[in-house]
Amino acid sequence: VLHVIYVGLQLYGWYHWLHGGREQGRLEVSRVAPSGLLLWPLGIAVVSLIWGYLMASYTDAALPYADAFTTVASLAAQWLLARKKLESWLLWISVDVVAIGIYWSRDLMLTSGLYLVFLGLAILGFFAWRRSWLGAEPAAQTA
Repeated sequence: VLHVIYVGLQLYGWYHWLHGGREQGRLEVSRVAPSGLLLWPLGIAVVSLIWGYLMASYTDAALPYADAFTTVASLAAQWLLARKKLESWLLWISVDVVAIGIYWSRDLMLTSGLYLVFLGLAILGFFAWRRSWLGAEPAAQTA
């Protein structure tokens, strides 16, 4: 089910990147609204705690709260990525850091290594999008 959700978000993002900008043109990098800087992390924390509690209560997950966080934050990051928000990369960075710890603790070194690569790509993505955002017109910077 999670993969189906990701595919849906990616299709939405692909369409939105092409037609979600000014005059239905290409979408530019923008920032989350100031209220979102509080609401997104708060929402992710609350949903992660609820999901983690459910996983701890009804599954044999080794690290239910950390696993819940990576799932919830990944979905939020994918949504923000589809909207081309700079902060999506900060979420991906946090997901990757937590995932590295999860997989390392389970002796899944290759998977930890893969997430280390993902972490590097997310850091590069953040700085590339930041440069793009700084070079954008002022109207796109606060959208």
